[in-house]
Amino acid sequence: MAAEFIGLRAHTLRRHEQIGLMPQVERSHAGRRRFSNRELEANSLARLTC
Repeated sequence: MAAEFIGLRAHTLRRHEQIGLMPQVERSHAGRRRFSNRELEANSLARLTC
């Protein structure tokens, strides 16, 4: 799960996307976010700098 990899709760990750702290990412047909490795790494680095 991306939230676990980044070190955030899923709710927090959704909220950050909603309020524009992170860009919207591609979604699967089922509506699940599909993060690229680059997006996961960028979000992990952003988490470390907060």
